[in-house]
Amino acid sequence: MSAVADIPERQIINNDDGTKTIISYTIENGTKYKITQKVAEIKVTEKVSATIAERKKWHKYGIEKDSKPGPDQSTTQIGEEYIFRLGPNWRQLNEEAEKKLDLERKSTVQSIKCRYCGGPHFSTKCPNKPKDGSVPTRKTAASVAAAAASNITSSTYVPPSLRRREADANAQGIDILEAKKREQEARTLRLTNLNESANKDDLVKGLLAPFSNSIEKAVVVENRTTGRSRGFAYVTFSTEKQAEVALDYVDGRGFMNLIIHADWSQPKDKK
Repeated sequence: MSAVADIPERQIINNDDGTKTIISYTIENGTKYKITQKVAEIKVTEKVSATIAERKKWHKYGIEKDSKPGPDQSTTQIGEEYIFRLGPNWRQLNEEAEKKLDLERKSTVQSIKCRYCGGPHFSTKCPNKPKDGSVPTRKTAASVAAAAASNITSSTYVPPSLRRREADANAQGIDILEAKKREQEARTLRLTNLNESANKDDLVKGLLAPFSNSIEKAVVVENRTTGRSRGFAYVTFSTEKQAEVALDYVDGRGFMNLIIHADWSQPKDKK
């Protein structure tokens, strides 16, 4: 009897949380190995033009008459998606789009950060690494939620200092709208390296669940054509202190199979 006949069939188990557990076996160098995988299916909705949606409803004919809906990989090669920009200045529009895409790619690059000293090197090469090999403790969701809750005010009272802000701004010749914009940016974080399937609910109810009561606004920047995430988002908190706690909690944390990078939406002045 061949070794292939001794391999059990692959098993697929549906879990209660919506995921699937796949159990398979393989034989390498005469040794049988069991492989267990846990996978989750993510439904992705993509926006297309009305004409493309209509063409997808056409019935197949010829040798493809009895084939399943959708392209067959054995007979169809899907080309790269390209967006035509018609107009007299299409060259300039293409150049601007390429420059903008390059900037977004550079902004989502995750730099190396040491877990011990925060320096730009691997943790294993850190000169300040403890001799006992201990790893610095990471803040848990419960401790961060407690810290955020301690900063939430239950009253709607506005202190006199804030009431006089408009008068002070007028006296100093500062534009009121510009002052409010700066104040809002001071408590806004920019999250990059997001999964393209992530949306606002995933951020607020998943990654930022400990801070759900202190989030004023969360915006996931989407591609206008596909409606999917472009890889970054902006989150505004009630106070700058809460935003600072959230920054320490989110930066470097894994979310939807990617490592999230968090930073202030505008660079802070070093004190």
